[in-house]
Amino acid sequence: RQPIPEGIDSLPIGLSVKGNKIDCYKIGDGSKKVLFVGGIHGNEVGSVKVCYRLIEWLHYNQAQYKDSTFYIIPVLNSDGYTEALKNPDYWQGGRVGRFNGNGVDLNRNFPTPSFQSKSVWGMGKNYSEATEVYCGPGALSEPETKALVEFVQKENIAMRMLEDPNYRWRTRKTILRKTGMTESEFEEFMATH
Repeated sequence: RQPIPEGIDSLPIGLSVKGNKIDCYKIGDGSKKVLFVGGIHGNEVGSVKVCYRLIEWLHYNQAQYKDSTFYIIPVLNSDGYTEALKNPDYWQGGRVGRFNGNGVDLNRNFPTPSFQSKSVWGMGKNYSEATEVYCGPGALSEPETKALVEFVQKENIAMRMLEDPNYRWRTRKTILRKTGMTESEFEEFMATH
């Protein structure tokens, strides 16, 4: 975990399967609410790093966004993230830490009309490998996804951005659009953090 600048409100939204806090950081107090979530798959540590950098950047540039409130949850899957940090296997497919403490793929545990308790995870070069993944016994069966959905509903957050490093270009464009950063500000921010 990276240090958080002083003056940023921390709002724990719930606990993971193994009892770890799910931290949310609030920056600003405007009417336009934007949510960024990283670490849905605990092995995708890049999304966590982006969220921590975004916290710092928004904190020091919040005067530019007086009409906005930003909520950043750097790590939704803290159990998986902790496991991935202890046992990194990036060169072996990065499977360690992908799932939560119950072995559930949190990305597939949200309430959708097509929810199924099992799904297929495409991976490898050109997604040529596939493995079955467990999505939970039902939608929102996991404390992490349930906490996130309840938080979004409680705070009435209409704009949400779930970080997925497989879609970096689209993610970058979304960050630029939702924060109002220019391309050069974004480049400078990423280069200096």
